[in-house]
Amino acid sequence: MDGFSNLQVLDVPGYPSGKWYVDLPSCLRRRFKINRGDGMSKNWNPNWLAFNHFVEVGDSEIIDFPVVVGDEWFCMSGQMKRIVETFSPEACEFLPIVLVDETAENRIVDYFIVNFLNYVHAIDKKRSTLMEGETRFVLHGGDAYYLDRIVLQQSKLVGAIGRVVGCWDIIYCRDDLRDALMKAGITSIQFKPFELS
Repeated sequence: MDGFSNLQVLDVPGYPSGKWYVDLPSCLRRRFKINRGDGMSKNWNPNWLAFNHFVEVGDSEIIDFPVVVGDEWFCMSGQMKRIVETFSPEACEFLPIVLVDETAENRIVDYFIVNFLNYVHAIDKKRSTLMEGETRFVLHGGDAYYLDRIVLQQSKLVGAIGRVVGCWDIIYCRDDLRDALMKAGITSIQFKPFELS
């Protein structure tokens, strides 16, 4: 059986003054509750703009998995999207977004906001440990457990990629997908282990 690891945006030294990052309009953040397992494409405008900062647009500058300002929003290049779809076509909804620089003259269109449809209850509450002061598993703000130690139930991780209820910073990624992303040279990704039961 394949294992899993946590897919993360590569740490960028000096963020936000590092390579580049995506800044979404606040109206999108307010309007869409993303990554909760619900489809959004019916109300999504593929011509919405997001700003990419500190980059000269060009083929050599493409970042496949850029930092997105704010929690729980993720963006993928078309190349990364196509690999993910090959392994788990039902796991995500890819919402087209147009990236522009500060001048709004340079545009990149092959980028997508990722809405994770695989949103699973996989916290092993017997083996995970709460932060000091927490007495029970409560979703703070409706979407985050306060945990010192996170253990996931592997049997609950469906598909090759997805999100875990209560852990906004975890994107689980199956090993075969991880290997394909790395082999393809997808940029700005890193994988961290997590505990499984």
